[in-house]
This record gives sequence, C-alpha cells and structure tokens, in this order.
Amino acid sequence: MDINRENLDVFFRGISAAFRDALLTNVPDQYKRFAVEIPSSSSRNDYTWLGEAEELREWVGGRVLTQLASFDYSVKNKKFERTLKAIADDLRDDVIGIYSTRARMLADAAKLWPNKTCFNALVDNGLCYDGQNFFDTDHPVGKDGNIVTVSNDRGGSDGEYFYMLDTSKPLKPVIFQLREAVSFDSLTDTSSDHVFKFDDFLYGARARGNYGYGFWQQAMRSKTGSTVAALRTELIAMRLAMRSVKNDEGRELGVDPDVIICGRSKSDLLKQVIDAQYVDTNFTPNPVFKAFDLIVAPWLP
Repeated sequence: MDINRENLDVFFRGISAAFRDALLTNVPDQYKRFAVEIPSSSSRNDYTWLGEAEELREWVGGRVLTQLASFDYSVKNKKFERTLKAIADDLRDDVIGIYSTRARMLADAAKLWPNKTCFNALVDNGLCYDGQNFFDTDHPVGKDGNIVTVSNDRGGSDGEYFYMLDTSKPLKPVIFQLREAVSFDSLTDTSSDHVFKFDDFLYGARARGNYGYGFWQQAMRSKTGSTVAALRTELIAMRLAMRSVKNDEGRELGVDPDVIICGRSKSDLLKQVIDAQYVDTNFTPNPVFKAFDLIVAPWLP
C-alpha cells in the first residue's frame, strides 16, 4: 500500500480494533477474588485509614471521634507499557496481516496485567500499612504500651510458598489501584523524527496503576508440608491462627480464611488435601474438606 495519511489511518484503525476486540474477550479475573480494585485520581493514593479497623460501638452520650493511627501508608502509581513497531517496508509490500495478530497478542498480555500485578503482590511481599512486610513474623498489635507481635509468615522449607486468605471482607488482602486502564496508542505521523530516522511506525499499550496491601490479618503464607498429612496439619494450624487474630483493643476480628493460592508446584498436593472427605480408611472426617477454594496461578513459583 502507499504510505499516506489516509492509508495509515485505515491500517491503524484496523489493528486498534483488533486490539480492542481481543482485550474484551475472555478477560482473566482471578485477581478479583482476593484483590479489591480502588480507583486513583492522582499520582498516589493515601491509605492512612488502614491503621484503624472499623467497628460499631454502643451509642451512649455523644459520638466518639476515632483518631487515625499514626501510620503513613500510600501507594504510588506506576506506568506500564509495551510498544511494537510496524515496518514501513512491510506496509509498502502489503505484509500487514501479521500486525493484527500481534495487536491481539498484545491485548492478551494487557489483559493479564491486573492478574499478574495482584499475584506479584503476594510474591513481592512489600510493606503494608504498619511499616512491616505484608507477610512478617512481628506485626505489632496493641496500644498504650501493651504491644505484642503477631506472625502471618510461617516460613518452612518444603518447596514454594502457598497463601491462605480471607476474601470475605469488603477490603480484600490485596489492593489493585487503577489510575488509567489499558489503552492503545500509535505514532503514525510521517513527518515525525522517529519515522524519518527509523522508517517505522509505533503502536502499543499503556496503563497506570499499582498494587497495595489491605489488612495483613487477612493473609498468611507457608512453605510447610511435603506430604498430604503434613500439609493438612499445616492448613489446620494456619486457619486456627488466622481465626484467633485480634485488633489493638484485644477483640477478635472475625477473620475466617476461604481461599488458598499457590503455584503449580504445590497445586496437586493441596487439591488432594482439600478434596479428601476422609483422612483414612476408618472414615475419619477431614477437618479441611472443601474448606477453601483453590486458586492456581501458573506464573507463581
């Protein structure tokens, strides 16, 4: 085809449509089970309010104003992109079909961005609202000099981590902070310096956002358990620990884990543990039978 404004507009409208159609087809949404999407309207979001769990009290006399805890927690948005090029000679020679295919492949990668971002939050184990790593052995709990430390990281040496989460609350363990959804951009100006120097045109995807963390009390990780029996024992212990966690006033938070996330390396073993109705030939009931939904993320270790 001839390289002119009209033909380039037709070409890039075509690959933009291919990208858009592919982006809206079979969108992966595993992350929505354990991450809450929070919109962002600036360069960062402030989550100082995470330092104070919400709880109703009996209204006696006037209202009691809750003072936010002295935590400083914000999540800064990051920019993400993937840029491809369309070789001008390909367009002149009508070798153009491959670019629609590449646009659809780019859309498939863009669809995974929220999923990978949220699963990576578990692996990266960054800082949460109390200044500790999200999974840590010494989260401070309490006030007025009565501080104890609580662990939501059980460690272990049996392969890779798996994660137990309570996803039943409005604020889930992971925050997916969205500033700008995935969009499709192109550079098609034949008078641009880039086109003059390199004789190609650019197109690609861009987005802005980041992950953050909700309450660490709603999550726990472990590496312990290389057999069905050992893993069952670990799941029971983890669930008990999460159900027992208290707030700064010493009251239980009502945490009740319902999801386990793992990579492929431990998925078969965990499935055996959760799906077994009995633990032996004497028909002893399995305490964790169907107690959790198992989410297997192929890009986790």
